[in-house]
Amino acid sequence: MSRPHQNLDVLAVGTLTFDVVEAPDGSVAESLGGSAAFAAAGAARWGSVRMLGVVGPDYPVGALDDLRSMGIDTGGVRSSDRPTQRWHARYGGPGGGRTTVSSDRRILSDFRPVLSGKERRAGALLLGSVHPDVQRHVLEQWAGATDDRSGTGATLPPAGPSTVAGRVVALDSMMHWIEEWEESLRIILPSVTFLFGTTDELMALAGSPSAESAASALLNQGPRAIIEKRGAAGARAYYRVPGPTQPPQGTASRPLQEKDRIEVASIPAVPTTTVDPTGAGDAFCGGFLGHWLRHRASQGGTHRLEAAPVHEALGAGAQAGARAVSAPSWEGLSRGGSGLPR
Repeated sequence: MSRPHQNLDVLAVGTLTFDVVEAPDGSVAESLGGSAAFAAAGAARWGSVRMLGVVGPDYPVGALDDLRSMGIDTGGVRSSDRPTQRWHARYGGPGGGRTTVSSDRRILSDFRPVLSGKERRAGALLLGSVHPDVQRHVLEQWAGATDDRSGTGATLPPAGPSTVAGRVVALDSMMHWIEEWEESLRIILPSVTFLFGTTDELMALAGSPSAESAASALLNQGPRAIIEKRGAAGARAYYRVPGPTQPPQGTASRPLQEKDRIEVASIPAVPTTTVDPTGAGDAFCGGFLGHWLRHRASQGGTHRLEAAPVHEALGAGAQAGARAVSAPSWEGLSRGGSGLPR
């Protein structure tokens, strides 16, 4: 059952999928996955979270029961007549990376959810990897820029710092969305608190030759922190600290000023045996955000980014990512992972 909270700490938006995974040894495994499920599972340890996604009539009811048993509110899962998204990936290509073989995204073509009052009141919004138009559609409603109760998906006015001031927005994406829908992503960036991405994704989005230069460029487009997911090399956060003449830092975005400085925090990966490589990055996002929000609440709702809590949030994200890959599907997040500390 979901935890009895009056208001949600996190609304986690993304996909719910059937995953077909080809491992480096040539073996093929099928499991349940999706960015919404893994992100929500990563955040659920730290507070109340509702998952928002869409499934077809072929999706097993028991899977939602499993997620509810992890403390996730599944009341945000919508139903469609279209087949549930099926994602086929191959791991272990050049550089040890991942290649998407195919992805049936038809169910997302008309997915424009209308948020309930409970969803709109969530304290933080985690925009997991899903079509940028879905991310923006949800952001506009959550930020209060529009009610859009017609559900028509009509063009919405852009959200910005003024509409999300005092609230936290985390954004994750993937190379497909960056390459095909870059302009849609850029519309969202000014409203973002934490921008997550792999090294290659951040470099592609910024058009920069290195992660460091990409982080600097992206910080100038609005986000307060860039979180680089580095896989087996760990994770790194780049965040800006106002210079002495700047006003107090809030969640509202603004370009880098001359006296701002960029701080960097890094952590190594958590050692683990990889059973199922999917979902690690999504779980990382949820673990990072959930832990940071817990710290923020313990400090009276402060918006400041400081070294210790950022480093601890990176560690929480890395633990969630390691648990995600330690067992098939989201089983590692359900039971803590094989020998990993909770």
